[in-house]
Amino acid sequence: MLIPSLILAHSRRTFKVLPLRHTTRFLSIRSSDASSPLSLPRVLVLTDGGIEASLKATALGRQLVKHNLARLETKTWVASKALEMFPPILQKYFINWAFSPQKDKGDEDQSLPWYLRPIDKDNKISKDIPDYVVCSGVSAVPACLYMAKLDPKKVFSVYLGHPAIPFISFDQVVLPKYEANAKMAALGPLARQKNCIITESSLLDPYPLCDENSLAEIIPDTFLSQKDSSDITAVVVGGYSFACRWYSEDAVTLGDNIKRMVNSLNTKLVIVFTERTTPMVKSAIMKSIDSFGDKSDSVAVWDVMSLSSEGTDNTLRKVQQYESLISKAKRVVLTADLDYLTAHAASRR
Repeated sequence: MLIPSLILAHSRRTFKVLPLRHTTRFLSIRSSDASSPLSLPRVLVLTDGGIEASLKATALGRQLVKHNLARLETKTWVASKALEMFPPILQKYFINWAFSPQKDKGDEDQSLPWYLRPIDKDNKISKDIPDYVVCSGVSAVPACLYMAKLDPKKVFSVYLGHPAIPFISFDQVVLPKYEANAKMAALGPLARQKNCIITESSLLDPYPLCDENSLAEIIPDTFLSQKDSSDITAVVVGGYSFACRWYSEDAVTLGDNIKRMVNSLNTKLVIVFTERTTPMVKSAIMKSIDSFGDKSDSVAVWDVMSLSSEGTDNTLRKVQQYESLISKAKRVVLTADLDYLTAHAASRR
């Protein structure tokens, strides 16, 4: 079955998303105006810091700039604690009311307004307004709406996934068919949105951002020694969702299965806690690891939501580390709630 082409229309150029390989169901973006680096658009990627949102948004962002990272900027900006108390639709109306063009435009040293906050303490807005704002993660929607208002005629906003507000709030919404069928069925005839692109599969970058040296920051050096580096197992842990409900007692079972993998396969095992993993699940798994005895040295834990020690945005670095780990691992085990990460891991095998 052929994958239909996907068009992102902009006032100055058009970017076309075409299938690269149907067997692995990749999507690749090809620019019609990329003769020089300066002709490439400036792209701002906004996420909530989660690994799923970061992978999706950076995949599209990197393709838009043809992997020229000098034209790509990443930020983890979300609503402030006060704004988070309100439903997403009220957050949208509040930003429309609070935005002041005279105050918010043209300041080279501009910082985020009080109703937005950075996760990695990086609150500076570049004086160069981007051509595209690629957003993923419901918590990052207020920041996307704010950036689009800085220059509505220039900024083209793209949201990846199903937003919690009307689609018309963005210039373009992109979501995979399986997600659209599940979340838009209740709308009936209204499910067809003019600014919505429904893809046959998830957005995956065919060129992973890998750097094996970055793995030394998240796992012990002994895991990367020449003797042991050929047998690493990655276990990516999600959490409760409406489609896949599991609880702390299931985390205990997962911990027992991890112990069996270490004993039976004699492998080095890296546990990855995602943005969906609750503290209760983390605690249950960590207690299981403590009971491994001498085998506990064969297990490493990486929490992708840990903050950058430099106080700067580390979205690209986080993506690089995760991509490197998945590519390096001999086996990848994921909990059933991680649909996008499962597709991502399958594409790397």
